[in-house]
Amino acid sequence: GGEGQRTGGMGIVREVVADMLADLGCKVTVADNGRAALQLIERDTPTALLLDFAMPDMNGAEVAEAALRLHPKIRIVFATGFAKSDAIEAVLGDRAIVLRKPFSPNSLAQALQAALGQ
Repeated sequence: GGEGQRTGGMGIVREVVADMLADLGCKVTVADNGRAALQLIERDTPTALLLDFAMPDMNGAEVAEAALRLHPKIRIVFATGFAKSDAIEAVLGDRAIVLRKPFSPNSLAQALQAALGQ
């Protein structure tokens, strides 16, 4: 949606990724940060989360941990530009699916299929 002010480059990246997901046939809900994502998850359980590791208020691993407490079966894919994924693995162990930035629509589709066990 066009509502709300977009600041910096992250809003654009989010929109591009949301469009990629929509093109793959996903129903997409976008959150501006980790806390907002958790509030949305409390109201409506998604099948999968695509989380950036580096976010302003909480990092992706913290959001994943909280999301899994709410919904233990939720599937999580991390998008990150960082090579270090210790924090991600600490939360998800071998269930961690990490998508390295920059990624193509094809890589995104493969990561989601892996997360959903397809």
